[in-house]
Amino acid sequence: MIITDQDVQIGDAIKMVFPTTRHRYCFWHVRKHIAEQQIPLMNKYGENFASDFHLWYTSRDISTCEEQWRLMKEKYHMEEEQDS
Repeated sequence: MIITDQDVQIGDAIKMVFPTTRHRYCFWHVRKHIAEQQIPLMNKYGENFASDFHLWYTSRDISTCEEQWRLMKEKYHMEEEQDS
């Protein structure tokens, strides 16, 4: 596994040079992007969204994460984008 920031060129190079290696983003950058999106998401979904998001984000296992995500999608009428 290689942990880096979200630089596209680095990601492309890792795929080319280390095709079987998993590339993950560093925790600092993930947290930074979450913080940047909190205000727009709260504006869109309301004040309670932050606490529901926190329950999902801090899930300790896959089943809890999936259940929290399902509950958020239902509560806030969120639709997932489908790749075409």
